[in-house]
Amino acid sequence: ENDLDGLTVGVVAEGFDRPVSDPGVDRTVRGAIDTLVDAGADARVVSLPSLELTSPLMNALVALSVTTGPFGQGGVQTGANGWHWTRLATAISDLVTDRPEELPLPVVVLQVVGTFLATQDRTVRYAEGKNAMLAADRRIQAHLGECDVLALPTTPMTPFENQPELSWLDR
Repeated sequence: ENDLDGLTVGVVAEGFDRPVSDPGVDRTVRGAIDTLVDAGADARVVSLPSLELTSPLMNALVALSVTTGPFGQGGVQTGANGWHWTRLATAISDLVTDRPEELPLPVVVLQVVGTFLATQDRTVRYAEGKNAMLAADRRIQAHLGECDVLALPTTPMTPFENQPELSWLDR
């Protein structure tokens, strides 16, 4: 109902037609952009060439953090502010110690990658990764200086089916 004249949408070119993209998700996001344009917004293509690297880089940083943090310390991230869920800490510690074969594959991958990275001068690697993420953020902020919003599929595939009958830990 509102006129969107003056709103500029930066359409991130590298966010679409990726090898991992579900074509339906791309179509849905493009349709939403078209709706904004039909309502008066201006759309312009912007480029974030490092977009393909940010997800693997973030995964590596998370892997290193998880290996040396929550999983390496029984589920408790030291130095974190806020509530520490001791029941979860106990469950993670028991799982890692007594039943590692039951760990979900993504957690195993994080553990393997994080353990490898920890042997590769983790302080320098972590700092390099954080610097690369900072550079990517600066590029995003520069685009946001010219655009009101950046548009791309933030998750390139549809979500997993919700299974509410599973416990929180099993999910």
